[in-house]
Amino acid sequence: MLDGKSSRIDDLLRTLECIDLDRFSLKHFTMRVENIYEVLQNEGFPESHSFYQRLDNVAEIIDSYFNGRRDYFGVLAGSTIRVVMNGRLIVTRAYGPNLKIKWRFNSQGRIDYIKHFGDNYCDKSLVEVLESEESSDWFIRNAMHKALPENSYLINPGIPQQHPKKQIQSVIRFGHGVLKEISQGKEIRDLELNSGQINLSEIYEDKEAIEIVDTGAVIFPTVIDYSKDTLVVRYRAG
Repeated sequence: MLDGKSSRIDDLLRTLECIDLDRFSLKHFTMRVENIYEVLQNEGFPESHSFYQRLDNVAEIIDSYFNGRRDYFGVLAGSTIRVVMNGRLIVTRAYGPNLKIKWRFNSQGRIDYIKHFGDNYCDKSLVEVLESEESSDWFIRNAMHKALPENSYLINPGIPQQHPKKQIQSVIRFGHGVLKEISQGKEIRDLELNSGQINLSEIYEDKEAIEIVDTGAVIFPTVIDYSKDTLVVRYRAG
């Protein structure tokens, strides 16, 4: 069992290890790593302690992730939107201060996961597609899913009254709807940016990102099978 001092540092590391890297800027993560390193030194932990190795591992992952990453931010059709391009396209839409939905799209515009989060640091999974490594342009795919958060009415007031199958289908379609809005250039407005961020209006100059946006914008997903923990999604052109 960890003592109080070790338990506090373990909590700091666990929080850092569970945060999705698209949530914050490189500057933010660098500051968190440096702060934990300073705590370790001030508390007298020897550099051979496993805490240092865990911190080094996180720092290495952070450096690798942010190499070549583009982080777009702005307002789209009245909602705050963040789009991160780093091999895959990650779109986050704010539905108020306590609920944000995040969709990740592969190179062919298919969603491979959906997560939600509020004020806390750790994201919670909604949908995780069991994607084949051999192909990214599949048309039918199995997925794992979880129940929507209690405040899902913020996404759409009618969602809580829907059958769970329809709820998940709606959230999947909403993600493709965001891509359609970006593709059509609807009501984009720039906001004050954090360090390293780019105005959302500049995403149209990003060929890699726009190819995914335009491909995903015309895809219409349907949940064709549903059970307590799994579902089957079918894709077709909208």
